[in-house]
Amino acid sequence: MESCLAGGDSTRFADGDKAVARIAGEPVISRTVTALQAATQREPVIVVGTQKERATYATAVEGTDVRFVFDAPAYDGPLAGIVGAARALDSQWVFCCGCDMPLLAPTAVSWMIDQLRHIETTREPPVDAVAVVHPTGVVEPLHTLYRRESVIGLQKRLSNTAGPRRLLSKFNRVSTVSIADVPAQIPIEPSTTNINTVEELDRIRRKQ
Repeated sequence: MESCLAGGDSTRFADGDKAVARIAGEPVISRTVTALQAATQREPVIVVGTQKERATYATAVEGTDVRFVFDAPAYDGPLAGIVGAARALDSQWVFCCGCDMPLLAPTAVSWMIDQLRHIETTREPPVDAVAVVHPTGVVEPLHTLYRRESVIGLQKRLSNTAGPRRLLSKFNRVSTVSIADVPAQIPIEPSTTNINTVEELDRIRRKQ
């Protein structure tokens, strides 16, 4: 099981790159990487678009073992990161999250991996992804387990501007679980929280 962080362009974040914004003195991306390491006991993978991003994020996570790979150039936004990770990695499953998820919880990630293991022993044919569904009915595409071969198999059927929810919608078999059905001790809803604006970041800072 490998894990990757796929991000966008921070177009709504007035202070620049949200991944390196700080909460309690620590870059958001560093908090996310630490959570992934704790959950998977593996070296997290950070997917970047440019060498400049790689240098910026390497500084932000300095002292932490990570691996960098590059976006798939034919796609935009998070989908470029998901496809880029699928092409570069060799594990059967990849947990994909955003680089802007400061409340990512190791227990929530581990719980999802446990769900996958249960599904793989009880379900036939195999599923393409395991995702949570918000109370609004929206499926969360960036706190999600993807079968790597399923992503590779679909990549040529997606437009370069398609988002990750479009990818999920194209799969034949997606196993979903409602956030309302997740055990109370698993902080799944905070774990799926991402930041798009300075105001959202400030709200999280005030709670830390």
